[in-house]
Amino acid sequence: MTKVTVSKNLGGEIIKLSATGHAEYAALGYDIVCAATSAIIQTACLGLTKFDCCEIKKSDGNIYIKVCAPTTQNQLILNTMMLGLHDLQTQYPKYIKIKEETK
Repeated sequence: MTKVTVSKNLGGEIIKLSATGHAEYAALGYDIVCAATSAIIQTACLGLTKFDCCEIKKSDGNIYIKVCAPTTQNQLILNTMMLGLHDLQTQYPKYIKIKEETK
């Protein structure tokens, strides 16, 4: 199962995200849930690195994003990413779990 943890500040702005693990929907290389999760998050990372300040760390099956300072632009990118991830979780609840916390 892929686990996504999203941290928001008291204003509801996304300040951190981590995604760990493989969905295990299918064999490695054929896992559409893992591929979709990766595509959604990687596309958000492209937008964040092009337009905004953030820290991104990637390793096999894991990603960590930390926003330097919430802006309108990075929140639009991150909230759009979350729409995609929530939709994926609705379709494949056994393979992706999203946890949201306020800090």
